[in-house]
Amino acid sequence: MTFAYHADSPDPVVALADVSVEINEGEFVAIVGHNGSGKSTLGKHLNALLLPTKGDVWVDGINTKDKSRTWDIRSKVGMVFQNPDNQIVATVVEDDIAFGAENMGVPPAEIQRRVDQAISVMGLEELRDKAPHMLSGGQKQRVAVAGILAMRSKYIVMDEPTSLLAVKAREEVMNCIRILKSEGLTVILVTHFMNEAVEADKVLVMEGGRVVLQGTPKEVFARVEELRALSLDVPQVTQLSFRLKELGVSVPPTCLSVRELVSSLP
Repeated sequence: MTFAYHADSPDPVVALADVSVEINEGEFVAIVGHNGSGKSTLGKHLNALLLPTKGDVWVDGINTKDKSRTWDIRSKVGMVFQNPDNQIVATVVEDDIAFGAENMGVPPAEIQRRVDQAISVMGLEELRDKAPHMLSGGQKQRVAVAGILAMRSKYIVMDEPTSLLAVKAREEVMNCIRILKSEGLTVILVTHFMNEAVEADKVLVMEGGRVVLQGTPKEVFARVEELRALSLDVPQVTQLSFRLKELGVSVPPTCLSVRELVSSLP
């Protein structure tokens, strides 16, 4: 599919060009690329926040252009945005988690059951009665994810959720993703942190509105020179293993973790 901002104007801005990808249920997919590559625009197409200028996006057999099914799509696909403060709507954590399910018309008893479960899954028991504005950035993102869980979303799109966070808070969000993965949910993470992408099942690399590389982390990060040409970093440990291989050290050229590199040293 193709998407252009201001498509009807004399100067449309093409943000996505002939993109064709398939995301399977239960996958953890990372979308990477430098600023302006189209990765966030692609993410916003997955729950009909944006609609293709040309082509189609399908979610569980539903075309996102079918406006009569927009609510169904957004019930299936939850979004977590870059700034957690933009997602907080209530003055108490528990009420904020319940907000989406309430808007869906879920019966009160079922809402409470879902909220309790989401709080447990996200490890928010000690924060349920707190004011969201008193929480750290990582904690706020956990609250946002809990709200999506309470809505029973099958797919969760996270649009650079760690870019404004400190290192510790970023790790909190990554722990959330690991939990969601263990629960069998589908996670699509838009990120520019390569150490986050290495944990994915599949990585999509975007440049100029196109998917220029895709595959497993090992397959993608093995293309060190191509990624450099795209002004993208590779994980530091991968960079080190690639350099060691160039120097004649017998190690795999695409180690993705320190443990893997150390264990492979002769």
